[in-house]
Amino acid sequence: MWTSLSCAALVGVAVVNLSLARPLVELFYGPILLALFYLGAKLLVNRRDRILLAAVFFLTTVGFVEIYRLNPDLAAKQLGWIALGILVLVVSARLRSYRWVERYKYLLGTAGLLLLAITIIFGREVGGAKAWLRIGSWQFEPVEIVKVLLVLFLAGYLQENASLAFSRFFSLPAAGPVLLLWGLSLLLLFLQRDLGAALLLIGIFTIMLYLATGQGMLVGASLLFCGIAAVLSTLLFPHVRTRIEIWLNPWDKLSSTGYQIGQALFALASGGLVGRGLAAGYPHFVPAAHTDFIFVAIAEELGLLGAVAVLCGFLFLVARGWQLAAQKEDPLGFLLLAGLVSIFATQALIIVGGTIKVIPLTGITLPFVSYGGSSLVSNYLILGLILGISSCQNEPRVLL
Repeated sequence: MWTSLSCAALVGVAVVNLSLARPLVELFYGPILLALFYLGAKLLVNRRDRILLAAVFFLTTVGFVEIYRLNPDLAAKQLGWIALGILVLVVSARLRSYRWVERYKYLLGTAGLLLLAITIIFGREVGGAKAWLRIGSWQFEPVEIVKVLLVLFLAGYLQENASLAFSRFFSLPAAGPVLLLWGLSLLLLFLQRDLGAALLLIGIFTIMLYLATGQGMLVGASLLFCGIAAVLSTLLFPHVRTRIEIWLNPWDKLSSTGYQIGQALFALASGGLVGRGLAAGYPHFVPAAHTDFIFVAIAEELGLLGAVAVLCGFLFLVARGWQLAAQKEDPLGFLLLAGLVSIFATQALIIVGGTIKVIPLTGITLPFVSYGGSSLVSNYLILGLILGISSCQNEPRVLL
C-alpha cells in the first residue's frame, strides 16, 4: 500500500510542479489512477514479492512523469497501457504450474520463429528496420513476444537435456537444436535489419547457455560472433554503417545524422548533479526523447541523482529476480527465472549504453520507463511470470 501511495505522491508532486511551469496541464487524474492500478495489482497478486513490485512501480512512475512532461497526450495513452499491463501481470502471476513449458517447448520456439518470419513478409519499416506489424489501427513489435517465447523454449530444452545442462563439458549434439534456433532467429532479425533486437537475443542466449553449461568459452564465442555480425551488418546495411560512424564521431555530422546523439550528449552535460528541474530543461530537442532517449530526458531534468535512481531501480529488480532464481531447487524453475530476469538486465544495459554513447545506438526501449504499448505490456507479462514461477512449488518432471 505504501509503495502505491508513494508512487502516486511522486506523480502528484510532478503534476503540481508542471502546473506552475506551464499555463495548462492535463491529466490531473493521473496520480489517482496510478495509485488505484498499483494498489489493485498488489492486492490481486496476493502481496507477492514487494521488492519486485516496488522496483517496477517506481520505474513505471518515473517514466510516466517524464512522458507526461514531454507530451500529456502520450501520457494519457501510457496510462491505458499501464492498466492493460497490470491486468496481464495479475493474470500471469496466478500461474499454478510451469511444467507446461517442458511439454510445449518446441511449439513455443517455433511460434517465435513464425512471428519473426511474418514480420519480414508483412512488417512495417521504421528507422531502417522492418520490426512492426500492423493489425487494423493497432501496431506492435513482435520481438517483444519473441524474446519471452525463446526464453521459455531455452529453459525447457536445457533442463530436459541433462548432458547439456549439468555436465562440465559442452556437448555439441545436445546443443544442436538450441544453436539452430538461435541461428535461425538471428538470421530472421538480420533480414529484418532489427539489429538492436538481435543484440538483445544474443545476450539472452549467452546468459542462459552459460548458466546451463557453466562454460566460459560460450561468452567468448558470443562476443566473437557479435564482432563478426557487426562487421557484416556495417558492410551490408547503410543505416548500421551510419550508426557506427556517429558513434565513433557524432560531431562531424551534428547537423544531420549525428544530431540525435549530439543533442543527447548536450542534455546529459546540462543536467549536472541535481538536474535542471521538470519543465526547465530542453529534452524535446532530442528526437525520440519519449522512447529510445527517455533516460537522457530524465538525466537532464532530474540530474545524475535521478539517472542513478533509475539505474538503482533496475539493480533492485534484477538482483531480487536473481535471488529468487537462486532459491529455486528445480532446474526448470531456475532457468526460467534467470532467463526472464536477464531480459530486463540485457535490455536496460543495451539502451542505456547506446544513449550515453558507450555502444552504438540501438532502437529498443528502456523497460517500464519508455513510452510504448507492446513493450510495456510484454514487460509486465515477464514480471507476472517471474512472480508466478517463484511462488510455485517444486514439481516432478513431466514424462513425455
